[in-house]
This record gives sequence, structure tokens and C-alpha cells, in this order.
Amino acid sequence: MALKKGRIKASLIIESLVAMVVISISFVFGCMIYVNVMNSDLLQQKQEAHLLANEIMDQITRERSFTDETMQVNDFSIEKKVVKDEPAPGLNTLRLRIYNAQKRLVEEQEKYFANE
Repeated sequence: MALKKGRIKASLIIESLVAMVVISISFVFGCMIYVNVMNSDLLQQKQEAHLLANEIMDQITRERSFTDETMQVNDFSIEKKVVKDEPAPGLNTLRLRIYNAQKRLVEEQEKYFANE
């Protein structure tokens, strides 16, 4: 086998840098997609909790049941609390906190209402 005489063309530093940039950008996009896929379940939980909180808030307002309580609905634990406002004696705050099955806060809503 005969050896080829002459120079072998080497890659330039610029070509190497461009290749590294392309690989880095691909890696960043891959990580972004991975994080979005992993958080999609949490987003769905937040949306369900938000709809549930709105439903419960409407129900409480209709029934005028302003008492402290904790309830379970599906996989959510709902904490309902009525807080009397000190600066405004005629107002109370109804606070709903919704926790998921892992006891992490998913949704929190407040609504102000007048004393009767």
C-alpha cells in the first residue's frame, strides 16, 4: 500500500467553533423540551385546581357559608378560611388554598366580602 504524499487538509478552528455552537444550541433546545414535558403534568394540575377554586368560590358565595373548613375533592385537599380584616372592620377575607396529593400548594384565591 502506497502512502499518499502531500498534505492532509485539516479542519479550521472556525469550523470547530461552528460545530460546537450548533451542538450547544441543539442541547439547549433538547433541555427546554425535556423541562416542558416534565412540567406539563403540573400545568394541568394548576388548571384543574383553578377551575375547582372558582367553582367552590361561587358555591360559597351563593350559599353564604363563611366558615373555616378543610375538604377533599378528587386528589385535592382544599382549605377554606375566613379572616377578619383589622383595617377595614366591615370586610372579611375568604381564602381558599388548594393542595395536591403531595401536599404542595397548587392554587390560592382570596375574595373579600362584607359582614352581614
